[in-house]
Amino acid sequence: SQQGLFVSMVLFVQYVRGYPCVVPITEIREAEGLRPDQLKSLKKDVINKQLNQYAERCEQAIFDLTASVQEWLLEHNERPLSLREKMLQRQEQEEEERRRQEEMEAEATKRERIRIEHEIRAREESNASGPGPGAQGDWLTSGKAG
Repeated sequence: SQQGLFVSMVLFVQYVRGYPCVVPITEIREAEGLRPDQLKSLKKDVINKQLNQYAERCEQAIFDLTASVQEWLLEHNERPLSLREKMLQRQEQEEEERRRQEEMEAEATKRERIRIEHEIRAREESNASGPGPGAQGDWLTSGKAG
């Protein structure tokens, strides 16, 4: 089955004096179906990285580079989302964020409740094992000044 092509671009290469030991000037033109972050990643992680590696060895790079770029484009060949799909995706993300927020708030409430229960238990135990009959208690816990 033939897969649809949803991404494309033109890779402009300008050779410079000293090529292949000097990296040529490259520019991505007429990019379609690619987000700005994808183009940045392609330029940095594929094009510049590969050209620098080849320049260090003074080897011709363009043929291998075009093959790498074509492979990258195929890996990132995704059908663009329709407006409706984008809206549904955004709603899902917002709902997931709400659920996470509610879970975090519930967990914080639970931790606070446990902390208060421990504090109450500790005070009760402290009061139960406090001074014997007739002894003056701590005015902060007993409510009486001594």
